[in-house]
Amino acid sequence: MNTEQKHQQQRIEFQERIIRSQNWTTCLNCEYWDKKEELCTTFSTRPPLTVVVVGCPEWLGEIPF
Repeated sequence: MNTEQKHQQQRIEFQERIIRSQNWTTCLNCEYWDKKEELCTTFSTRPPLTVVVVGCPEWLGEIPF
């Protein structure tokens, strides 16, 4: 693995950590996100990619249990 690939892997790991910790609001850590179907249950649709990445005003943090 070259240096650039290593840095990319580190960036991915960092992003995964902040998403899991809910420091970055995104569909991926929203209570309303159906992981299996990859749909927003609030709006019954798959949101645009920009909403998946940055979240929306309806975002509610995943309940941890």
